[in-house]
Amino acid sequence: MGSRGSFLESGRFSAPAKWQTVDYVDGIKVLAPKDSKASISLPERSNTPGTSYLSYRKDGTFDQLRIFENDRIPKFDIDYGVHQGEKSLHIHYYKNGVRSKEPIKIKEGDKIYEKYKRLFKEGEIMKGITMTNLYDYISQGHEAEFTYKDTLYVIQPEVVDNKSYLVIWNCEKDGNCICRYSIPNQDIITQDLIDKVLNEKCFDGKSFYEIESDVTVENIF
Repeated sequence: MGSRGSFLESGRFSAPAKWQTVDYVDGIKVLAPKDSKASISLPERSNTPGTSYLSYRKDGTFDQLRIFENDRIPKFDIDYGVHQGEKSLHIHYYKNGVRSKEPIKIKEGDKIYEKYKRLFKEGEIMKGITMTNLYDYISQGHEAEFTYKDTLYVIQPEVVDNKSYLVIWNCEKDGNCICRYSIPNQDIITQDLIDKVLNEKCFDGKSFYEIESDVTVENIF
C-alpha cells in the first residue's frame, strides 16, 4: 500500500501531497486520499520521526496501521485484508525499508493486538461527530455534551480561583466531576492536553478513547 517517496504537504519534499487528515483515533492521524477516486493507501515515508498513520475503509472498517521508525521509514504495518485466500488481521515487518511478503497473523490476546486493539473495531466510531471535530471544538473552548450508557456527561473548560482546567462532569443528579486537568490560561487548548483528559480512566476504569464507540455527542455549546 502507498506510494514510495510521496509525503504529506507539511514535509520538506517536492512530491505533491496526496493525503489529508480526516480524523484522529487515540491521537493517531487517520489519513485519506485527497482524490476520492483514488485507492486507499498510506505514505511510505513520514514527516515526523516515530509517528503513525491510520486508514479506514469507506464503511468505517479498519484498513491499515503504519508505524514509523525515527528515521521516518516504516517499522511495520498491521493490515486487515486477504492474504493467501484468507481474510485476517496480520502484520508486515520492514527490513531496510522493504516490506516483508510473509505476514504474521495476529489475534486477540497477542501482545501487539492488545496494544492496538482500539483501532481494529470494525465500523465502531463515536456517533454524532468525528474525533477531529471534537478536538476542534474543545480546543476553542466549547463544551461538548455526550451520553454513555444512558448517562449524560459534559467535557468543558472552566476557571476556578483564576486557574484554568479542562474537566469532565457526570451530569446525573447533583453532578460529579470525574476528571479535572490543569491547563494554561490561553485561548487555545492544545491537542496533547485534550489527549491527557481523554486518556483518563474515569468511566468505570475506562478512558474516553476506550468507550468512544459507545458515545453519542448530543450538543456542542
